[in-house]
Amino acid sequence: MGTSDMPTRGLLQELKYDLAGGVGAFVHLAWMSSLRWKLIDRERYEEARKRYGRLIFAFWHGQLLAPAYLGRNWGIRILISQSDDGEYIARLVSHLGFKAVRGSATRGGKAALRKLIRASRRHDLGVTPDGPVGPRHRVRLGSVLLAEATGLPILPMASAARWCCRVGSWDRFEVPIPGSEIAVVAGEPIVMSRGGKDGGRREVQVRLEAALNALTDRAREAVGLPPETE
Repeated sequence: MGTSDMPTRGLLQELKYDLAGGVGAFVHLAWMSSLRWKLIDRERYEEARKRYGRLIFAFWHGQLLAPAYLGRNWGIRILISQSDDGEYIARLVSHLGFKAVRGSATRGGKAALRKLIRASRRHDLGVTPDGPVGPRHRVRLGSVLLAEATGLPILPMASAARWCCRVGSWDRFEVPIPGSEIAVVAGEPIVMSRGGKDGGRREVQVRLEAALNALTDRAREAVGLPPETE
């Protein structure tokens, strides 16, 4: 019934998770299809795909809804925590055509990294560099190490909706209001060579953070919003 890497649970619990995931996926698709989409610099994605084949898509944790809609049914592998809340998310994204790899920086991280590396041989990956717990809009080292280990380029992406609500969570999670205009912007691929030294990792970390913040401001500008101030 789902694509979790977690141990088998009781039937009722499995049904609860899968039902919640299915309903959540239906609501997500209906909600996102009501928006007016603007895809900016789409040719960057197309050129990166032609040049590199597989990619690591990177976007801020608070902007998850847009890439989850645009990347549905691509078979992208994404890292999701091993918590009970993570199980609900894993079931939801499985209904959208993603594959969840379970783990985090504090639990199952090394095993999850190995699974992502294996998956990268045939599939794209998706990461939220400031997840799962923040700080908001600060790139953690894990996404850079993943790029180094796989040899895949990181394609930064950002989105912004003209009208949206923000959840009171650490990432200020963005929920676009139905009917809103929403912009999605793709950046230039960032390549992290295998076997890079600490200095090279830090450079990529800084570049990715700057790119994601600049793309966020550009997406906001595209829908008539000022740059973020925090």
